[in-house]
Amino acid sequence: MKIGWQLPANLIAWLAAFPLFNAGTTALGRGWEWASSGTAAATMAVLLLVWAGMIYWFLVPRGATATRRAIYLVAFVLLVLAAGVLSFWLAFWLHVGLFGL
Repeated sequence: MKIGWQLPANLIAWLAAFPLFNAGTTALGRGWEWASSGTAAATMAVLLLVWAGMIYWFLVPRGATATRRAIYLVAFVLLVLAAGVLSFWLAFWLHVGLFGL
């Protein structure tokens, strides 16, 4: 994979992780107590935050100056927040499509 595609590919995978996790835990939650608990949601939130941090650390280019690095950080945080909102929206509609309201 070309270097230029690694950041978008990781962000798309990060975006898809929450809806897929939500659908999986909902399907498992009917017979598995842990899947429908707050512990599962907290674990997923921590994993997504760690994954986002790793994406930033390894794939966002290092700025020549502290100002440029700060700009990259702000842009990345805004992009991840927008992706998170989209991920919640996708998770909701995936849940409605699979399991109904």
